[in-house]
Parts: sequence; structure tokens; C-alpha cells
Amino acid sequence: MTLCEAATAGPWFKTDGIHALYVSTNACMDVIAECEVARDATFIAEARTGWPHAIRRAMAAEAEVERLRAVLEQMDDRKNPMMPRSQMARIAKEALDYATRKG
Repeated sequence: MTLCEAATAGPWFKTDGIHALYVSTNACMDVIAECEVARDATFIAEARTGWPHAIRRAMAAEAEVERLRAVLEQMDDRKNPMMPRSQMARIAKEALDYATRKG
């Protein structure tokens, strides 16, 4: 994520040049990259916002996995034999409801 945040602030967009496509910022049309192929310029421009978004989603998903692992750990009969099955079912349902609401 640090790599994405260190890049020139966006949004980035591509413009048609005489011999190349440029990916530029709104401020002063700074050239970020020159590309001979339009689809490469589109990829670079979209990556500026797409990668940070994807990384944030992945980090949130990893945190959710850890949270659900902790819930399952609580439900382990070997570690908590006194917990009634109905309470285990309620915990599992709450975890599933929470996960599907966020998704």
C-alpha cells in the first residue's frame, strides 16, 4: 500500500499524443508514462486507483478471516466443552450474518 500512496496523486487519465499516449494528472498535465499502445496507457491510469482499492479490500478480507477464525476457536468443543450447542449455533450465525453483510 505504501508504494501506491507514494505515487503521484490522482486521478490519472490518458490523453492522445502525437506519437504516444500519456498518462497524466489533472495538475499541469505531468507525464507519468508514455505508451505506444492505448490499452497499456488505460491500464496504467486505472491502476492508480484500482490497486489501492484492491489492496484495501484484500486487507479487510484478511482481517475478517482472522475474526472468523477467532469465532470458530471459541466454538471448539475441546477447548470449551461447557458451551451449549445452541450458543455455538448462535455465534456461527452471527459470524455468517456479519460476513455476508460486509460482502
